[in-house]
Amino acid sequence: MTFNYSVENACITHGHFLIQMVALKPNPSISQSRGVQTLLAVLAITALLLTGCARHYVITLNNGAQITCRGKPKLVGETYVYKDARGQSFGVPSLRVREVAPASMVKENQPVFKPSNAR
Repeated sequence: MTFNYSVENACITHGHFLIQMVALKPNPSISQSRGVQTLLAVLAITALLLTGCARHYVITLNNGAQITCRGKPKLVGETYVYKDARGQSFGVPSLRVREVAPASMVKENQPVFKPSNAR
């Protein structure tokens, strides 16, 4: 166990006796550096948790359908193999796939044709 204190000695003479007094005072430079180290450790752990190991990816098919999967799909031969939320493996032929992207990068599908309300 370490203590973050500095020791200050004071000697006082009282009659024929020498009395030594020891005062423990907090050392602010050590306490501040400890606080900075703790803050950096918390920030590093937070960054690690936010990046996460199991990122979600979206496979967009040629017909516009989207498949959300856990982890990055792997191209095996001519098939993208992925795992769903339950951990079951599935495959999609690569000819049917338009895009594979992280879920955070995928935009919502918007209809190509917007009918007007002109009467």
